[in-house]
Amino acid sequence: MLEGHNFPPGIRTLLSTQTVERVEPVAPGMSGAKVYKCASRDGRTFALKSWPQGTKAKRVAQVHRVQQTAHRNGCDFVPQLFSNSIRAATYLQAAGAIWELSDWLPGTPLSHDASPAQIAGGASAIAQFHHSVADLHRELAPPPAVGNRLSRLAELDRLLPKTFESEISTRYSDPLREMIGETCSLLFASWSTIRDRIRSSLQPEIDQPVPTQYVLRDVHRQHLLFCKDHVSGLIDFDAVRIDTPLTDLARWGGSFTAGRHDENEVWQAVMAGYGENYPFQQYRDQAHVMAVIRELNRSATWISLANWAVWIRLECRSFPAGDQVVRARINELCTIAREDL
Repeated sequence: MLEGHNFPPGIRTLLSTQTVERVEPVAPGMSGAKVYKCASRDGRTFALKSWPQGTKAKRVAQVHRVQQTAHRNGCDFVPQLFSNSIRAATYLQAAGAIWELSDWLPGTPLSHDASPAQIAGGASAIAQFHHSVADLHRELAPPPAVGNRLSRLAELDRLLPKTFESEISTRYSDPLREMIGETCSLLFASWSTIRDRIRSSLQPEIDQPVPTQYVLRDVHRQHLLFCKDHVSGLIDFDAVRIDTPLTDLARWGGSFTAGRHDENEVWQAVMAGYGENYPFQQYRDQAHVMAVIRELNRSATWISLANWAVWIRLECRSFPAGDQVVRARINELCTIAREDL
């Protein structure tokens, strides 16, 4: 039933074109988007999404172009977008927000202790996605991910001392406050050493031309769905931009390293699965590729951990996903970071 949902008229019209009868909200994620699972009277299911406030139509159109290209080029695990009846566009602006309607894809994420074969299967699907959209933009250029990480390190050098001196707001739950206290202790003890290690590893890569194209940039464990051992869905394209494909491999593999007895088997599975569908011939050697992927993951882990400390202790931000989800994410990052020391 649509009753009880304060959708603007244009969205109700869009839902009616697909004979949607029932809508239920999905637990919010980190991005700030609102997502609803919709069921039609003929048994089909859809995902209705309201993009985060402030998102520009030009940005949504860019992301949708990448999605549509991937779907058209054989990635059936990328959701199909539906056009609205007004402009035949894949998004609709209503009530100050941008909305989209797409297929609801089946499946569930892998667990943290997924097998190497499952991890390789995910990397293979990522390779298929990269191959499907490569013709949209492909050039040799310095990797944006490296420059962005080094810039953020410099910003965090300025922000972390203020963060350590700040009090944690009582607006957060006690478990999250305790988690941030532990996080700040870990960062206070380790940041200067880790920062220097990351800089020395990434600085040689900052001006090196590498293959760049549209990539996902946030393809972690929760964003790739599986039915049994087969990829059935790729969700959340909000972070899509032009960068090195190695950023996606770092993000994917990094989802499975927490508490792992043998981290090497994760990265070997990622390399093997990806190489099946999108060979590494355009890179100078696989040993270097592996080293860059692992350093991109290490830097992302520590920068993300520092970001959470700044966002919560210094800036007192709020998060739609809720304190429990945020705490779990920070705890995972702390586990990976401690294992890196």
